[in-house]
Amino acid sequence: MKVAFHFNADDPSLGCIYGETVNRIVFNAILQKRNLNLTSKVFVGDLLLDVCASEAVVIESDEAHMCISCHMDDNRRLKLFEKWLMASLKV
Repeated sequence: MKVAFHFNADDPSLGCIYGETVNRIVFNAILQKRNLNLTSKVFVGDLLLDVCASEAVVIESDEAHMCISCHMDDNRRLKLFEKWLMASLKV
């Protein structure tokens, strides 16, 4: 089973370095369920689907400057998420 948790990294209650706070909350909740038989592998990092799913469009350009607009493609984001999810099942 692959489990991911997502959260608002800008929430002030998490502080400026949110990784330790979020890990403590999640793993304390898991450890309180001592009757669960769990084996786990933890990967920490950002899942940058929004970055990968956006499409950059050049609005203006000259020799010195380029103005780019990014458009989020929800269909592309969904396909990327499905590929990410299915890749773990092929292990």
